[in-house]
Amino acid sequence: MVYLIKRHVGIIIFSVVIIIGLIYFSVDRSLHGEMEKEDVEDVEQNQLVQLDEEVESENAEAEEVDLHLFVDIKGAIKHPDVYKMNNGDRVIDIISRAGGFSKQADETAINLAQKLQDEMVIIVPKEGETPVDAMVITTDSVGQDTESKVKLNEATQAELETLNGIGPSKAQAIIDYREEHGLFQTVEDVLEVSGIGEKTLDHLKDELIVP
Repeated sequence: MVYLIKRHVGIIIFSVVIIIGLIYFSVDRSLHGEMEKEDVEDVEQNQLVQLDEEVESENAEAEEVDLHLFVDIKGAIKHPDVYKMNNGDRVIDIISRAGGFSKQADETAINLAQKLQDEMVIIVPKEGETPVDAMVITTDSVGQDTESKVKLNEATQAELETLNGIGPSKAQAIIDYREEHGLFQTVEDVLEVSGIGEKTLDHLKDELIVP
């Protein structure tokens, strides 16, 4: 009798241990599953945050570019150059950055209140020069037709040789003059180059652009 009681007690204890083990295993798996799910969610969240930061950084860089513009000023100015200006600046601001007018400048020929635009070219004329020499050129005023024109101050010898009436010797002469005397201020200045006269200039006017 005692033996049977001990046997039943042993079976009960064994069953209880088995049940507790199964419950522990089930709870442990559930906890691990939740932890793994949380880890995955954390990784996904971190990736989204990183992506948002990258997008914000790119947008900030794009905004930074939009806040600035580059303007070329030359002619009767103390320090002609290409200047990085702020969006909203006016002609008077870049003239100040360039050191102001030279003594020979015709200050009345320039609209100091005009707003600057990206890729704008400002040519300050000297006193006595015709008003047409006081050029303020923007990408809008130049127009799409200038895309096919040769840039007098940047063209290579091969590009110059594509011009009507310009062969290898005249092309080299233009480059030599540019290197010795500096950039051309107007298309008409090409007359200063040896070997180029009025007739040649008449053919070149529609093919050249300054700068």
